[in-house]
Amino acid sequence: MATYLPYLYLFIAVVVYASLDVYAKKVVPDFPVFLFMALTTLILSIGAFVFHFILEKNTPLTNLSPSHWLALAGFGLLNLLGFWLYMKGISDAPITTYKLLGLLSPIIVGVLGYYVLSEDINWSNILIGLCFISVGLYFSLR
Repeated sequence: MATYLPYLYLFIAVVVYASLDVYAKKVVPDFPVFLFMALTTLILSIGAFVFHFILEKNTPLTNLSPSHWLALAGFGLLNLLGFWLYMKGISDAPITTYKLLGLLSPIIVGVLGYYVLSEDINWSNILIGLCFISVGLYFSLR
């Protein structure tokens, strides 16, 4: 069972993030976009720090090198840009349109993983990805 645990975590994460799309679309009209981003990120940050201090006691913040901080800043800026564009997009477009565009994600990740991380792309991964994309297209276009 332990070998399937990461896949269970990933499946639950996908379900949680998919439900956030609907939740955000419902809440966004009542909030200015940057205020929504700031408050949700603040809550996420507080929760992450609490879990860090409970679960990751052996990794103090003082052990982070300048290159770690630079990488974190880059990640944060990309996340800010993506979050802002996401919030702007779902406020005016149907969620299904966003999710259909999201079907490009496995392709982009596969190409980036191959070129940036030197990860292998094999036929079984491609076929599994195409099956998921096909199912997603089927239900989105019905």
